[in-house]
Amino acid sequence: MKTIKSLLAVALVAVSASYVSAQDSKAFSGAVVAVSNTSITVKTDSGDKTFAIDSGTKFVDAASAADIKAGQQVGIRADAGETKALLIRGKWPIQ
Repeated sequence: MKTIKSLLAVALVAVSASYVSAQDSKAFSGAVVAVSNTSITVKTDSGDKTFAIDSGTKFVDAASAADIKAGQQVGIRADAGETKALLIRGKWPIQ
């Protein structure tokens, strides 16, 4: 019984952490205007947005910023301040 309670507690903490992360971030998508190892600029519905890329940035459908090309459609999860890319999805929309 203790094992089940421990597993439930761990699951609750994991779900809570995901909820907080989602609340403290914003999603963007659009065509890449420019990309380097340290930043990415995307043309969004509200204009061009530039986000910092660092060692904490995660990539999905791309190994690194070097795999992203100008004109490519991407999805970005950014911090609440809209300055840092937390996650860059190299294929957008998801297929």
